[in-house]
Amino acid sequence: MATLQGRKFFSTLEKIPIILPPPGSGYKSDDKPSDSDMGADDPNTRSYINVNANQIPSRFHDRVLKLEEAMNLMQAWLDTHAGIQVKHRKADGTLPSDSSPQSGLKRSDYRNKVVDTILTEGCSWVMHNNDVYSENNINTSKSEFHLSMISDMLVGLLDGITGISKTIEDVFSGLANLIFENKNQVQSHFRIINYSVTAEMVEYVSNKTTHQEVKMGFNFNMTDLSLNENQWDRVKDDVQKFIDDISANQVENPIDGEISV
Repeated sequence: MATLQGRKFFSTLEKIPIILPPPGSGYKSDDKPSDSDMGADDPNTRSYINVNANQIPSRFHDRVLKLEEAMNLMQAWLDTHAGIQVKHRKADGTLPSDSSPQSGLKRSDYRNKVVDTILTEGCSWVMHNNDVYSENNINTSKSEFHLSMISDMLVGLLDGITGISKTIEDVFSGLANLIFENKNQVQSHFRIINYSVTAEMVEYVSNKTTHQEVKMGFNFNMTDLSLNENQWDRVKDDVQKFIDDISANQVENPIDGEISV
């Protein structure tokens, strides 16, 4: 069994391992994750966003579809492995099984760690190109917080990062897949964007006037990756079979556990 550890962005989960099966071991029936393992009852803290370049010539239509199919299959494969890992970690007690908000967030963060770790450390058909990490803090009055967040944190953050649109929407939505035309070819690139926000409000009295101050921390990590298509072409059938085996098991055993009606 291979044990992989995520990067410093997931430092709060560093004692919870990711234990992947040996290459070629395939799907095992007892690996089937439940809807709960997959995150149905937990906060959704991961999004896949496909972004296609504008004005791609029509002659590249089939190639774009092929790359989109690869990304969709990879997403299903990553989500399934994240669910399997959560199932095993709940079973060995390193992840909680209760329904509290804190436990749900911890499981969601762990799924993100699984996806991040597989892509950056355990995926032979993905090439790791670049990493950017940034930490920012804001201390300001409540009335000026929104303006400070835009001017002091986000703009300053984005100035040092190449390839991200300078809009707040793009920062918080993230880029999961970018397909672009480069001269006479279409290539598939994708990015992992992790961010966390912590905030607290402090109230104090000065000259008999009550003031509210907001303190906020913003951690941002972006990883640029690209698809090794030759390697992907060699393994995609195995990835598809893994997903098909999961689906076949769900057809034969659609109900996992007790359902209250």
